[in-house]
Amino acid sequence: MVSAVYVSGKDIETLFPLLKREKPVPNLTVLGKPVAVWVAQAILGAGIEDAIMAYHSIAPNVRGTIGEKISLLECGEESAVNCAIEAVSQTKSNDIALIIGSHIFGGDFLRSSIAGWNEVGGKSLAVLVPDQLSLEERAGRIGVDVEFIGKYVKNASIIGEKDMPYLFTGTILGEREEILDMLKSPGNIREKIVEFLKRTRPSFYIYSGRHSSITSPWALLELVKSLLTDTAGVYISSTAKVSPTAVIEGSVVIEDGAIIDHYSVIKGPVYISRGAFVGAHTLLRSGVSVEPFAVIGAGVELKRSYVGYGATIGSHCNVTDSVLGERSTMRPMVVTLNFDVHEAKKRGEAYKKKGSIIGEGAIVNGGTTLKPGSVVEPGQIYP
Repeated sequence: MVSAVYVSGKDIETLFPLLKREKPVPNLTVLGKPVAVWVAQAILGAGIEDAIMAYHSIAPNVRGTIGEKISLLECGEESAVNCAIEAVSQTKSNDIALIIGSHIFGGDFLRSSIAGWNEVGGKSLAVLVPDQLSLEERAGRIGVDVEFIGKYVKNASIIGEKDMPYLFTGTILGEREEILDMLKSPGNIREKIVEFLKRTRPSFYIYSGRHSSITSPWALLELVKSLLTDTAGVYISSTAKVSPTAVIEGSVVIEDGAIIDHYSVIKGPVYISRGAFVGAHTLLRSGVSVEPFAVIGAGVELKRSYVGYGATIGSHCNVTDSVLGERSTMRPMVVTLNFDVHEAKKRGEAYKKKGSIIGEGAIVNGGTTLKPGSVVEPGQIYP
């Protein structure tokens, strides 16, 4: 039997400037579910019966959804590393899958990783994915190089120090004592992991399926795109209210209590969560997630964007490739530009369009035009 431990904390990960620095990433909703619930479902889907989730300030909706299935350890002001040590010490099994930070993956990720670990027989195992990210997306990640003859990790470093062909997924499988030794070693969490990989030279498993690490607000856009590939056709809850004049095409999910007003056009893939409101004459298209109780005003065009819990986009805004934090507000007629011609020339094919990041509780005043890559920090009123 293998026990799983999922640990998060502000000294492991942060989504600032989308969230305040102290806000737990596992509580963030994505396609209507907290990240912690996505992780829990993947753990349970892998057939793991003993699992502990450890982080500070566990949200009530997380407790209500998974509290009876997975042990929850709320760490308060304790560091995430100390929290992880406590959780690892409490597992029923001596064999542990340690998941460090917030990642979205299917049940086959852990199943196949455990099978790979069983093949190497007793040696610890690091789970890797091929490095297919841009330099900007790799920032802060741990790069890994491997030796296929003998099948062991031969080098590791924090990206930027040296380029490596693989990325560490945040998951290590090993026996309790060696996991505890790593956690108790000097340095911050990334330094501990790099030193462990270099010193112990564990075996490795290269996972080729879907694995999304939530390392920045921009990563949410790729995550939404990835998760929406699982949707097919149109699902409309029986308690949602959709105007007969609305046009719905492609893969679209509309959850309980959502309201879609007259003459809206929704071209999937699009997800609209419970209690959300989409105003008249709106256009939503190409990879949009509208989280619970968010409001999209009349005449808005919304494309490839994430709209957080309770956020509001005022009437006649044009929002593309953007990430809005919970309870943030765009007043009417805001435009987020998403294409920087100079950056596009500089980066070539590696260039990705970016709109704006609007932090939780922030307000963007009406009539504002935001340049590509703009950031409005949590609680800020701009301009």
